[in-house]
Amino acid sequence: KVLRGRPAVALSPRQPRQRARRPRQPMALSAEDVAMHCVETDCWVIVGGEVWDVTAFLLLHPGGFRTIMDFAGKDATGEFSILHDPSAIKKHGLDPGVIKAMGKLKK
Repeated sequence: KVLRGRPAVALSPRQPRQRARRPRQPMALSAEDVAMHCVETDCWVIVGGEVWDVTAFLLLHPGGFRTIMDFAGKDATGEFSILHDPSAIKKHGLDPGVIKAMGKLKK
C-alpha cells in the first residue's frame, strides 16, 4: 500500500523507555514510624539501628510467635543480641525471604 508516494510501514507498538534504576536508598524511619507496626498482621522491629518487617516470620520463629510480638514496633536490639548470632536475620530471614529490610532508624 502506498500513502502519498511513500510505502506504508508497519509500525510496532511504541515501547516504553527504559529508565536507569538507581539503587534504592534505605528509608530513614523514626521510632514513632516503627511503633505503628505492632500487630500480628503488620509487625516491624528494630535491631541494631535497622528496621525489619518480620510479619511473615512470626509463625516460623523457633522461640515462638509471642517472643517477637513482645517487641513489635519497638527496639529489640538488646534481647536479640543476647540470644542470636549477628548473622541470624540474614540467614533465617532475608535469604529465605521471610524478613524484609525496611530501612534505618533515624538518629
